[in-house]
Amino acid sequence: MNKKVLVADDDPVVRILVSEFLSSKGYQVDTLDSGGACLEYLKQEVPDVLLLDLLMPDMTGIEVLRTVRNDPRTSRLPIVMLSADTDTESVISTNDLSADAYVQKPFGMNEIISVMEQILK
Repeated sequence: MNKKVLVADDDPVVRILVSEFLSSKGYQVDTLDSGGACLEYLKQEVPDVLLLDLLMPDMTGIEVLRTVRNDPRTSRLPIVMLSADTDTESVISTNDLSADAYVQKPFGMNEIISVMEQILK
Protein backbone atom coordinates (compact mmCIF):
# COMPACT_ATOMS: atom_id res chain seq x y z
CA MET A 1 0.00 0.00 0.00
CA ASN A 2 2.67 2.52 1.11
CA LYS A 3 0.26 5.47 1.31
CA LYS A 4 1.42 8.25 3.61
CA VAL A 5 -1.02 9.69 6.15
CA LEU A 6 -0.51 12.78 8.27
CA VAL A 7 -2.54 12.92 11.49
CA ALA A 8 -2.78 16.41 13.01
CA ASP A 9 -4.61 16.27 16.34
CA ASP A 10 -3.81 17.87 19.70
CA ASP A 11 -5.07 14.79 21.59
CA PRO A 12 -2.13 12.41 22.14
CA VAL A 13 -4.45 9.42 22.63
CA VAL A 14 -6.09 10.00 19.24
CA ARG A 15 -2.69 10.40 17.58
CA ILE A 16 -1.35 7.18 19.09
CA LEU A 17 -4.46 5.06 18.44
CA VAL A 18 -4.93 6.23 14.86
CA SER A 19 -1.22 5.97 14.10
CA GLU A 20 -0.89 2.45 15.47
CA PHE A 21 -4.04 1.25 13.72
CA LEU A 22 -3.16 2.74 10.34
CA SER A 23 0.43 1.50 10.61
CA SER A 24 -0.88 -2.01 11.24
CA LYS A 25 -2.86 -1.70 7.99
CA GLY A 26 0.25 -0.81 6.00
CA TYR A 27 0.03 2.98 5.96
CA GLN A 28 3.05 5.18 6.67
CA VAL A 29 1.92 7.58 9.39
CA ASP A 30 3.31 10.84 10.69
CA THR A 31 1.64 12.66 13.58
CA LEU A 32 1.63 16.27 14.72
CA ASP A 33 -0.03 18.02 17.64
CA SER A 34 -0.95 21.40 16.17
CA GLY A 35 -2.19 23.22 13.11
CA GLY A 36 0.98 25.31 12.90
CA ALA A 37 3.15 22.19 12.91
CA CYS A 38 0.92 20.73 10.21
CA LEU A 39 1.46 23.72 7.92
CA GLU A 40 5.22 23.58 8.51
CA TYR A 41 5.24 19.87 7.64
CA LEU A 42 3.29 20.52 4.44
CA LYS A 43 5.94 23.00 3.28
CA GLN A 44 8.37 20.06 3.10
CA GLU A 45 6.19 17.08 2.26
CA VAL A 46 2.68 16.39 0.99
CA PRO A 47 1.14 13.13 2.24
CA ASP A 48 -1.50 11.11 0.41
CA VAL A 49 -4.15 12.13 2.96
CA LEU A 50 -4.43 14.43 5.96
CA LEU A 51 -6.53 13.58 9.02
CA LEU A 52 -7.09 16.98 10.61
CA ASP A 53 -8.66 17.78 13.97
CA LEU A 54 -11.12 20.65 13.84
CA LEU A 55 -10.36 22.08 17.29
CA MET A 56 -6.71 22.67 18.17
CA PRO A 57 -5.20 25.27 20.50
CA ASP A 58 -2.90 27.22 18.18
CA MET A 59 -5.06 27.39 15.07
CA THR A 60 -8.29 25.66 14.16
CA GLY A 61 -8.61 22.92 11.60
CA ILE A 62 -10.70 25.34 9.53
CA GLU A 63 -7.78 27.80 9.43
CA VAL A 64 -5.43 24.98 8.39
CA LEU A 65 -7.92 23.74 5.79
CA ARG A 66 -8.29 27.24 4.33
CA THR A 67 -4.50 27.67 4.10
CA VAL A 68 -4.02 24.23 2.52
CA ARG A 69 -6.74 24.83 -0.07
CA ASN A 70 -5.25 28.22 -1.01
CA ASP A 71 -1.77 26.78 -1.64
CA PRO A 72 -1.32 25.37 -5.18
CA ARG A 73 1.04 22.67 -3.84
CA THR A 74 -1.56 21.29 -1.43
CA SER A 75 -4.88 22.44 -2.85
CA ARG A 76 -5.82 18.91 -3.97
CA LEU A 77 -4.62 17.14 -0.81
CA PRO A 78 -7.40 14.83 0.45
CA ILE A 79 -8.44 16.02 3.91
CA VAL A 80 -10.59 14.21 6.47
CA MET A 81 -11.76 16.49 9.27
CA LEU A 82 -12.02 14.89 12.72
CA SER A 83 -14.03 16.49 15.48
CA ALA A 84 -16.09 16.01 18.57
CA ASP A 85 -17.76 19.33 17.71
CA THR A 86 -21.36 18.78 16.66
CA ASP A 87 -21.87 22.42 15.73
CA THR A 88 -23.58 22.49 12.33
CA GLU A 89 -21.76 25.67 11.33
CA SER A 90 -18.40 23.92 11.75
CA VAL A 91 -19.49 21.07 9.50
CA ILE A 92 -20.80 23.53 6.91
CA SER A 93 -17.55 25.53 7.07
CA THR A 94 -15.44 22.42 6.40
CA ASN A 95 -17.71 21.49 3.49
CA ASP A 96 -17.55 25.03 2.07
CA LEU A 97 -13.75 24.84 2.17
CA SER A 98 -13.80 21.48 0.36
CA ALA A 99 -12.90 19.03 3.08
CA ASP A 100 -13.21 15.57 1.56
CA ALA A 101 -14.91 14.05 4.59
CA TYR A 102 -16.00 14.85 8.14
CA VAL A 103 -15.76 12.14 10.80
CA GLN A 104 -17.26 12.74 14.21
CA LYS A 105 -15.42 11.70 17.38
CA PRO A 106 -15.59 9.24 18.91
CA PHE A 107 -15.07 7.22 15.78
CA GLY A 108 -14.26 3.61 15.08
CA MET A 109 -11.00 2.81 13.38
CA ASN A 110 -12.83 0.94 10.63
CA GLU A 111 -14.75 4.15 9.90
CA ILE A 112 -11.46 5.99 9.35
CA ILE A 113 -10.20 3.23 7.02
CA SER A 114 -13.47 3.21 5.09
CA VAL A 115 -13.43 6.99 4.57
CA MET A 116 -9.78 6.97 3.55
CA GLU A 117 -10.29 4.12 1.08
CA GLN A 118 -13.13 6.03 -0.57
CA ILE A 119 -11.01 9.16 -0.86
CA LEU A 120 -7.89 7.37 -2.08
CA LYS A 121 -9.63 5.42 -4.87
